[in-house]
Amino acid sequence: VIPKFSPQITRKAKKVREYSKAAPYSERLYRDERHTETKYKQLEKKQKQIEMSGCTFKPSLPTKRSSSAPKSRPSWANDTANVTDRLYKYNSRMTAKKAMLFEKQEEQ
Repeated sequence: VIPKFSPQITRKAKKVREYSKAAPYSERLYRDERHTETKYKQLEKKQKQIEMSGCTFKPSLPTKRSSSAPKSRPSWANDTANVTDRLYKYNSRMTAKKAMLFEKQEEQ
């Protein structure tokens, strides 16, 4: 007498089978990767919260600019000329200024 083999399919096996029919293998891999990545980010966030819970110092930074901070960009920042042209002009102005100061010193 040959015994008949009749396998029992468990709930887990049925679930795996349904899962594998739902989408192609490549899509399941990407979905699993996204799930793993999301879970990893959540764990990182939780770990960071745990680490920060021990911190007692909580700095408060002002949201407004201080009155000493410039409110606009410097004039040279709006200049469309390239850096070498701006430096050349700056050097010309400084040379003229030095010459003027030198002349004033000689007059005195």
